[in-house]
Amino acid sequence: MIDRIGRAPICHQIAAALSIFFSPGNASANVAADSVASDARPPATASFSQARAYTYALGLFSQKQYDDEIAFLNGYLSSDSSDAYAFFLRALALFQSGEYRFVEADLSHAIDLKPQFAPAYRMRCLTRYQLGDDSEAKSDCDLALRINPTDSRAYAYRGDVLIQLGYPAQALADYERSMRLGVAPGSMHVRKCEAEAGLGDYRAADIDCELGVKEDPGNWFPLQARANLENRENKFERALHDATESLRLGAGPESLLERATANIQLARYREAGLDANLYLTAVPGDEYALIARAVARAVAGDRDGAEADVLSARANFSANNETAYVTWIAWFRLQLHNAPDMAKAMRVKRAPVAIACIRCGHRPASVKPHRH
Repeated sequence: MIDRIGRAPICHQIAAALSIFFSPGNASANVAADSVASDARPPATASFSQARAYTYALGLFSQKQYDDEIAFLNGYLSSDSSDAYAFFLRALALFQSGEYRFVEADLSHAIDLKPQFAPAYRMRCLTRYQLGDDSEAKSDCDLALRINPTDSRAYAYRGDVLIQLGYPAQALADYERSMRLGVAPGSMHVRKCEAEAGLGDYRAADIDCELGVKEDPGNWFPLQARANLENRENKFERALHDATESLRLGAGPESLLERATANIQLARYREAGLDANLYLTAVPGDEYALIARAVARAVAGDRDGAEADVLSARANFSANNETAYVTWIAWFRLQLHNAPDMAKAMRVKRAPVAIACIRCGHRPASVKPHRH
């Protein structure tokens, strides 16, 4: 196969392979693919044999044969461990398998070999974001933008990190820069929606979430984001619908938590408890799901189970959410021994909305956001 590919002009083969990654139709199918910008093309100084190897690896990637690509690049790098671009290609394949620590290691090798390799910094930013290493991720995106100030993807990924760090205004500015530069990843309107909601600008957030859903009607992520916004705006029936629809389209566990939040407010406690249980199966120990399940258990009369969930949640809450947690838990404990009146109190105080508010920017490290 390498010989057959090698007969065509190498530059044309590489351009064709890369064009697969940049086509809009594949943007939501491959997270890592979207991270490969045109400036990540093989070095002009690549030898003929290197270019053939790159083309073969890119072909395997485009066919989603990630294990075969990794095996091929393992062999290639065993004979040439000084090839930064080969480490970069292997990192992209490993990313698809969720091997983020190995991805991080390969990208670090690539950067050591080629310190000005901006796409490697950007990809490491995305990888560290997936790992929950947000401060280091931001540093990598900063470095990518220092090398290439017009890198729209780096602005988008840095915006994602800033959301996690609690800076929605800065994130929104980065998302807008990314869109102005014109080569932004998919779901940019949904990203803006999240930042605007974090700023309390729900009117703008509504507009951007609607645009996100309209632009990509078959993608579950915009629906999940809109469900989160609707929960914050107390539009619980709509949130329930969007969360359920996103799950039908293949959404990850976050939609279960959005649906649980809506079900609590709609006094559908049994359904909320079921969704919280499913979420905890995917993300054991998650504090927000534990709180949702605690509410369901308390209303059902399972006070011991509710108290156990509250204590587990307390141990898992991050320092950034301490104030919100203490406020919520004070309300919860007042109601814990008066379960028949809990539904009325929840509608008046709307304390479970704190689940959605506390969760602004929340992303469990074990859950991979599909937004790229």
